[in-house]
Amino acid sequence: MDFRDSQRPVSRHELFFKLYGNCQNRLYVFLYMMVHNENDAEDLLQETVTSLWERFDKFRPDSNFTAWAMTIARRKAINFLKKNARSRPHLSDGFYQQIAELEIEEDDLSERAEALKHCLQRLREIDRRLLLMRYERNISMVKIAEIFGRSTNGIYHTMSRIHSVLQQCIHRLLTTGHSG
Repeated sequence: MDFRDSQRPVSRHELFFKLYGNCQNRLYVFLYMMVHNENDAEDLLQETVTSLWERFDKFRPDSNFTAWAMTIARRKAINFLKKNARSRPHLSDGFYQQIAELEIEEDDLSERAEALKHCLQRLREIDRRLLLMRYERNISMVKIAEIFGRSTNGIYHTMSRIHSVLQQCIHRLLTTGHSG
């Protein structure tokens, strides 16, 4: 890949921001998908870009910048989720690794989004309501448990089940084209 225009070579600074500019939105969407909060995703994006810039000397221009950036963003997000485990659900690192690997494959992003939309519509109304409360309204699990008159542990188990159902539905749609 040649990062020079016809007049002069591109500086290290210009190269970084060209590469970063090409994947900035994807990084933000990925981080938001991981932490489910706009402010946290924006903060993590800033931390990620700082790390990318600090490590840019180690980046090989013949490799995939987006994949490299996603790896760093995933680590930032997982560390954030671990630090905030009491107030946020944290699934296994393997689950987040799978999300990161899928995110790197840009071509299937819109297909996955459509599958998610379809799978969300198939959920029971109460399950969609729980997801809305947790991820769109950013209501804590403790508060959701209070609202529904259930234990916090019970809400965590329900959310885990919903995530599993969504993951299976999306996988089924993408591999077979049928939602079962």
